[in-house]
Order: sequence, then structure tokens, then C-alpha cells
Amino acid sequence: MYWNGLKRGQSEAETLDWISNTFNEDYPKKGMLFAVGNQAKRPQTWQLLGVLRVDLDTQGTLDL
Repeated sequence: MYWNGLKRGQSEAETLDWISNTFNEDYPKKGMLFAVGNQAKRPQTWQLLGVLRVDLDTQGTLDL
């Protein structure tokens, strides 16, 4: 994400602000999940593999 911001022509400060806004404001409001896992050669060590944004929908009621 950092390198993509720089490739789009943003300054380093603008890129860091964009990343901060995305992960500290946008994703928590919409919903986010963490993808975690480990590697075969280090099965005891868990790592953050990715952050997924999900649009959380509220469950509606059923008309019975």
C-alpha cells in the first residue's frame, strides 16, 4: 500500500496519511478481518498475513 501511494505521485506524508485514514478510520467503520497463519518451517509462530475489509450488514428480521 505504501509503494502504491508513492507510485501514484503522492508524497511520503500524504501516503502515510492515506494509510492511517484507511486502517484507523475507514476499515473499522465498515468492518475488517485479520487473516493470520503460520509457515510450515515455523509452525509455532503466527503471523498477520493480511487485512480484509468487509462490509458488515445488519441482520434483518424475517416476516413469519
